Amino acid sequence: MQKAKFLIAGIFLLAVLLANGQSQSMQWERVKVGSFSLELPTVFAQMSDDDIAAKILSYKKPVAFFSDRSKQADLSVNKSNSKFRERDTQMLLGFYKANVRTLYDSINFSTSEVQTIRKREYAVLEFDSEVKEKGKASIKKYNYVQYTIIKKEVWVFSFSCTIQSKSIWKPVAAKAMKSMKVS
Repeated sequence: MQKAKFLIAGIFLLAVLLANGQSQSMQWERVKVGSFSLELPTVFAQMSDDDIAAKILSYKKPVAFFSDRSKQADLSVNKSNSKFRERDTQMLLGFYKANVRTLYDSINFSTSEVQTIRKREYAVLEFDSEVKEKGKASIKKYNYVQYTIIKKEVWVFSFSCTIQSKSIWKPVAAKAMKSMKVS
């Protein structure tokens, strides 16, 4: 029994070390999206309209949608008109946090705060989510979402991946989100 515990702990530690090494050794490139640019690993590619339609149900096409080669991690960019003003970031955070809670059966926030990135305020939500469907396996994901307001538009940058690949993609999501630049 003790050997099994040590073996499991060793495998877990190895997976974490490999995941951190993989995220640090990835090649990165700056990608322009509307009036923003951000850094993404080169393993991400912009998805076609058909791929987007197969992946998400939305009446409005995202500004951009990227996925890694395995389709396990996604980053999308959306914008919408809003009554929020640029100084309303704290209010925006509360509004979206309440809204996000309604989308999932289970949610665990690890970050819920306003952050300043390159002199611009972002409402940042980082969380693990679960959606349960009767008769099916639940869908568990890691999510990192940033919101900002520019000229009465809310821009939403959303990263998600399977919960199983969270240890690989969490540092990648953080680096990509912190690399945001407004043109």
